Amino acid sequence: QVVSRQSLLVFSPRTSEIGKETERKTGFELWMKSVENELRSHYDGDDDGFLKYATRQFRQLTADDKKRWNEMARTST
Repeated sequence: QVVSRQSLLVFSPRTSEIGKETERKTGFELWMKSVENELRSHYDGDDDGFLKYATRQFRQLTADDKKRWNEMARTST
């Protein structure tokens, strides 16, 4: 029986890498955690729309601010 090399490829992450990926926070997650109470005080919609609202607020940050949050996320483990 002939088996192609492509059929032998593994496309899922290694088991040792799975936990590391889920532990790593993004700049957005760090930012949102630090300002969540303030954001919620300005937001009067339902919980489902809150994430969209927070995302819009994060996108309005200056490029330098977003870069700083992303750098903090990259260096934290």
